[in-house]
Amino acid sequence: MKFALAIFFSLSGLLWGQDSPLTGQRASTQNEELVVHRGSSKLRAVIVQEGEDLLRSMATIAGEPKGKPYPVVLEIHPAKEEAPSRIVRSFRTLPENENRYRLQIDLRLGAGESFDQENLRLVLLEMFIIERGLKSLPDGERATQVGVPAWLLYGLMASLEWDDGKMDRRVYGSLLKSGGWMEVEKLVDQKEVEKMDRLSRDLYRASTCALVRAFLKQPKGKDGMAQLVSVVGTYEGEQISLIQNHFSAVNLSRKGLERMWMLQVAAMAQSRLANAMTIAETEAELKRGLYLLIPRKGKTEKSPGLDEWAEVLDLEDEARMEAVRASSDQLVQLSYRSFPTYRQVIAGYLQLLAELGAGEVEDVDETLASMQTFRDAESERYQQLLDLMDWYHLSTVKKESGEFDEYLKLKKSLEESPKIKGDPIHEYMDRAQNLFEKSKPKNSR
Repeated sequence: MKFALAIFFSLSGLLWGQDSPLTGQRASTQNEELVVHRGSSKLRAVIVQEGEDLLRSMATIAGEPKGKPYPVVLEIHPAKEEAPSRIVRSFRTLPENENRYRLQIDLRLGAGESFDQENLRLVLLEMFIIERGLKSLPDGERATQVGVPAWLLYGLMASLEWDDGKMDRRVYGSLLKSGGWMEVEKLVDQKEVEKMDRLSRDLYRASTCALVRAFLKQPKGKDGMAQLVSVVGTYEGEQISLIQNHFSAVNLSRKGLERMWMLQVAAMAQSRLANAMTIAETEAELKRGLYLLIPRKGKTEKSPGLDEWAEVLDLEDEARMEAVRASSDQLVQLSYRSFPTYRQVIAGYLQLLAELGAGEVEDVDETLASMQTFRDAESERYQQLLDLMDWYHLSTVKKESGEFDEYLKLKKSLEESPKIKGDPIHEYMDRAQNLFEKSKPKNSR
């Protein structure tokens, strides 16, 4: 993921066909590592918060950065007719001596201010890593080419997601059974990951995640990762050499490196029941994840559920794919953590969304009704289980605790305690009690 040097000029205007002065409304992270120009205030705030979260997460793995940052400048461009969202990143040199570099991101929005959040997050992480490399250059040395290798970029991102509980252990189980998806040396030399299909990309992310976490678990692994991250953005040599320079344990044979990696895969493949959602949690997430993004009157509207499926079929090929892509991605992530009995029905929804995107569907209403019947039955079964547990708890109580009876006895003993005659405090409290005490109504016969 290398991109070469560019002399600073109005690149944005050439890319987007309009003048784009960096003036007006802006937002930035606390230390101005990321500066966002243009767009709505809400959108700027969302992107800045994403940047802050990434910077904090990076610090847990690679340590706190040192020195004044070269700001990453992100400029938001409005949607252009029905064109999809697009993200372009560039590396520029400036005439100033102090701020000699600019890391630029141009984000063109899609309809309804939509954009690929996962891709933007990945680009931001890449820019933050490159920025660390630029600050680490010796005095007098200038960068002519920058970039982050795919294994580190995808591996770090997946590792952060693993810490947040967003990665699926079953992927690592598959890697373990197959003995690894590809050799480690091929893994670190892989370049065009974005051109892979979804399954291959998920396997690559999982593989590199295990590799990054294996390095972090080595003696002084965190220090080694911090040093690697600080130089990798401007490094132009072989990746294996870079790794060996910062992780002494990797100076083993090729089999030793593979073994270290597979041991980490095995550890991450171990199943934990606590990672699975309950039926109620799965149902709630499924409701949130099932929707269609349908362009209407120049705007993209979010239609909950799949009831408007027929409207998707009337769209052009690219628009159909855009209508189902976001929901499909959410359902794939949900399938990793869902209650086990829901995985089959989630697979059914994914198949239906794929058919909608391709414009080839059959018996949609019947399929939706069948899956809804399954979900209703599961929810009812879950409620019956809760009712049974409540009944069991109540029916197995042997005796009352008696705690309330003890309270009543204490109250009575306090009321009957002897009063000290002539004590001014007791006399004052008695007068105050009479003022607030209501007179008792007389019993009528």
